[in-house]
Amino acid sequence: MQSAPLHGVFLSFLLAFFSSFHHGETIFKSITEGFLCALITFGIVSSLDFFSFPQSLSPCVGACVSLLGFEKVSVMVDIQIEKAIKKLGQEKYNQIARK
Repeated sequence: MQSAPLHGVFLSFLLAFFSSFHHGETIFKSITEGFLCALITFGIVSSLDFFSFPQSLSPCVGACVSLLGFEKVSVMVDIQIEKAIKKLGQEKYNQIARK
């Protein structure tokens, strides 16, 4: 049984928790930050096989997500979603304009 994905998720939780706590956040906010980073890491780690990456990258992914933090990751995802929506909107407009 491989435990690399669990190591990545646990590492993400711990790093985010201690980083948030070190910056003066409350225990509850620190635990929440760690939990959210762990969930994001779990989602990314689950898709590593799909993109042909080894599961041994899980700790690296966990460290990167936790060091960026939940708020930074959510802003990056929002930007990418907005770009995709704008692109889809522009493609729809071009299809309508061609007709």
